[in-house]
Amino acid sequence: MAIGMVGLYVGSIILLVAGLIALDQITWKFFLVLIIPTALHWLNVFFLFPETKQRSLEDINAAFGEKVAVHYYHATEEEEA
Repeated sequence: MAIGMVGLYVGSIILLVAGLIALDQITWKFFLVLIIPTALHWLNVFFLFPETKQRSLEDINAAFGEKVAVHYYHATEEEEA
């Protein structure tokens, strides 16, 4: 956790220091430097990570490839009982 936080803060400091210089040098194109990686990250999350909303832990394990004894998400009434 500490290494992740250090990376976040170092990245923020670099962006804040270099941001003023970059904005002065490349003007409006600097915003593309911020927008394009964000859009690529959004696409990565949207297409590569499975949806886990309103699913049980067993169904999440099944989505990630583990064997589970009971399925709740698409279970029939007999399986739920």
